[in-house]
Amino acid sequence: MSDAPSTAPHDPLPSAAPHDPLPSAGGHSLPSAGGDPSTRSPRAPRPLAPVVPPRRVRVVDLGRMAYRPVWDLQHARVEARKAGGGADELLLVEHEPVLTLGRRGGEGHILRPGDELAAAGIDVVAIERGGDVTYHGPGQLVAYPILDLHGFRTDVRWYSLSLLDVVVRTLAAFGIAAEARAGADTGVWVLLEDAGDRWGKIAALGVRIERWITYHGVALNVDPDLGHFDWIVPCGLSGVTTVSMAGLLGRPVAIDEVRPVFVAAFAEVFAATLDPSPV
Repeated sequence: MSDAPSTAPHDPLPSAAPHDPLPSAGGHSLPSAGGDPSTRSPRAPRPLAPVVPPRRVRVVDLGRMAYRPVWDLQHARVEARKAGGGADELLLVEHEPVLTLGRRGGEGHILRPGDELAAAGIDVVAIERGGDVTYHGPGQLVAYPILDLHGFRTDVRWYSLSLLDVVVRTLAAFGIAAEARAGADTGVWVLLEDAGDRWGKIAALGVRIERWITYHGVALNVDPDLGHFDWIVPCGLSGVTTVSMAGLLGRPVAIDEVRPVFVAAFAEVFAATLDPSPV
C-alpha cells in the first residue's frame, strides 16, 4: 500500500499498508536511497508535532470483516466529513483474506491465477489508493484513520510519517526495533537477526486524501499466514522478506494484545483524545 494526496482527490502514499512510496501534496515522491530495499536502512525524518490543539478521535473496533463492506464504510465516513458532518475516527479491523490493487498496481504482480484465488475464496479488489498490490488477512491489524487534517496539520508528509511512527512506537512497546522508510519502499522495516544486513517488512502504508480528509491507512503484520504473501509481489517490491511480530518474538501474538498499544501510540503521535464508539 502507499501514496498520498492534496486537497483534491489524490493518490495514496506510494505502503503503510501492507507496501509503497510517499508523495507530497504536489504529487512529488519523497527521495529514496535507491538500491535493494532489503539491504539498506534509510531513516525517514521524524514527524513534526501537531501544531493545533488536541482533537477528539473516535475509535471504532470493527472486529473481523470482509474488505468490501469496510471500504464502503470508509467512503460513507469520508463523504460525511466532506459535508461537514461526522467525526474524526480511527477504524480498526482484521480482514478476511483479500488482495487489493492500487491505481499504480499491475496484475502481473499477482502471482496466482484468478480461478485459483477464487477457489480459495480470495477476493481481488481494485481500489483508489496509490501504490501496487498488497495482501490483508487474519492476523493483521489494519487501521483506517478518517481524519479532517484541517484539525491537525494539512501536510501530507507529516501525516504519512506520523502514521508510520505509530507503528514504530507500537513495535517498540513489544521490544521490536523498527524503522520507518519513505520513497519506493515506504513502510516499516526491521533488521533481521542472523541475516547480515537484510531487512524485513512488517507494515505497509497506503493512504488517500481528498479535500484533506484521510482514508485507507496502514497494516501491521501481527501474526498472519506469511505464506499468503507468496501470492503477490508485495507493493511491487521483488525479493522482499515479509515478517510478523509473532515471528520476531517467537511466540503467538493476538490482535487483542496489540490493538490497545497501537491506539495509545496513535493518541500520543496525533496528540488526540480518543473515545470508544460503536460502529
